[in-house]
Amino acid sequence: MPEKRAKASKKPKLTPKNRFHIEESVKSKLLLLVALALIFMGLTFLNTYVSKKFPKVDHSFNLDAKGQPLANQKGPIRIDPALMKESNAIESPTRVVIPSVSIDINITESAVKDGFWETSETTASHGMGSPNPGQTGNAVLFAHARPGLFYNLKDLKKDDIVYVFTAKKWYAYKVEKIDSVFPDQVEVIAPTKNEQITLYTCTGYADEKRLIVVAKPIKSS
Repeated sequence: MPEKRAKASKKPKLTPKNRFHIEESVKSKLLLLVALALIFMGLTFLNTYVSKKFPKVDHSFNLDAKGQPLANQKGPIRIDPALMKESNAIESPTRVVIPSVSIDINITESAVKDGFWETSETTASHGMGSPNPGQTGNAVLFAHARPGLFYNLKDLKKDDIVYVFTAKKWYAYKVEKIDSVFPDQVEVIAPTKNEQITLYTCTGYADEKRLIVVAKPIKSS
């Protein structure tokens, strides 16, 4: 007798009960994916908020985590001794305003300690010994990269205007150069033959570099 052909297996019928279980399974997986996506978005938003509200900054230009003076690449920009030969007879700067990046902070004089200028925790600093606004030479202003200080300096662009005030006068400067350097590149704050201001703050990964902004005076016609 001829062999009987095996009957083809039939697909199980999709009953209402089976359909219900499949739909519930799909819904559960979709809900899980949505939940994971929302958690990821929440963590991303939180990280962005924390980064903006509490940005990682160099809490001291001059000291390491143990409070010891820095003498390596991650330290501040060491003072060029030639800066200390500049005259300091004209009024010192008291305030710096940069409208384009919403900077408006007071300036205090910064004394020299261990070969570096000390850095104020609450204001911008004017390097004592560097020229004042209106003098020939390189007037140096610096501050921590914190909100309310020089954190927004990173958004500055060429041709932006910087205003520096003294007790009786104000001076306008136009940004000509923006760069980042390592702290041992002291040439960026060296004396110059012409009047200019140099602004700087921390930048780069782990604040290993310094953001440098050079601005030249706008001559009134």
